[in-house]
Amino acid sequence: MQIDDAAAHLHGFVTEHASGTRATYLAGNSIHNDRKWLERDFRDTDELLHYRMLDVSALKLVVASTVGIQVVKNESHRALSDIYESMHELESLLRIIRNGNE
Repeated sequence: MQIDDAAAHLHGFVTEHASGTRATYLAGNSIHNDRKWLERDFRDTDELLHYRMLDVSALKLVVASTVGIQVVKNESHRALSDIYESMHELESLLRIIRNGNE
């Protein structure tokens, strides 16, 4: 897949799933470089995203330091599995925040 094809595919995906109000957040682990890449190479898609991001790594640090519970991620560093792992990690962190020390 060429970069232009990838850009069109990603833009279509975000457009399909976004609410259209620029309230779609970029979320994941250590995503600041991902956002810079979007700003540089995928400008149309970046403009669909809210300026705020949800960095799951930062949330994990807050939960670990305040509640004392560590959530461990496999860290496969493969794109699709990393996305799913980040989603599961966020779900676990939100469950901990809602329910306290489970």
